[in-house]
Order: sequence, then C-alpha cells, then structure tokens
Amino acid sequence: MVGCSVFGRNLIYKQTNQFWNSLKVGTDVLSLLVNLCSKECESKLPKPPENYIQFPHKGGADLKQPLNEDELFELEMRNHDDSQNENLKVIEIAEKQQFSILKLMRRVWKNVE
Repeated sequence: MVGCSVFGRNLIYKQTNQFWNSLKVGTDVLSLLVNLCSKECESKLPKPPENYIQFPHKGGADLKQPLNEDELFELEMRNHDDSQNENLKVIEIAEKQQFSILKLMRRVWKNVE
C-alpha cells in the first residue's frame, strides 16, 4: 500500500501515478517523487520554484531541463558581450560620421577663402 501524496488515500501500486515535482524545503529545492491518485491531485501540487521544470513530470532523457546557474551565467555574459560589441559599432559609426562632417566643413571653408 502507498498513500496519495495530496489526499492521503490508500492506494495499491497499480492505482498510483508517480511524478517528480521540485519543491523548496527550507533553503534548498528538492526533487520529490509524489504519488497521485487522480488529475485533481496533480492540479493541487504546488508550483515549483523559478528555473525548475514548472510541472509535475515522469522524468526521462527526453525531458528538457532548464539552464543551470553556470549556463545562465554564460548566457548572460554572452548577451552582455554582444551588447558591448553593438555599442562599440554604434560609437565607430558615429565617429566616422563625425569625421565626414569635419571633412565637409573643411571643404566649405576652403571654398569660402
């Protein structure tokens, strides 16, 4: 016998439906195996914390995992570097345009003299 993790009903293993769900316990997030007796039970499970799979699941190799802290940091750094490169390109274009304006002004002054 096993108990439903939500309603506490007694079930035999053939009746239960097992899912993984991530929950915050104290300062940690734990992956807990829950026994469910119905879809109603599944809908009553608490929502996992941010950056964890956001629904109860059966697990498996095909399950797409959220990015971990290192991957999120690397992505943030790449985005930061890309935005810095964009800023440099904008500055280079502005400097070239400013230089072109100076050339034009010199030509005008030469023609005025």
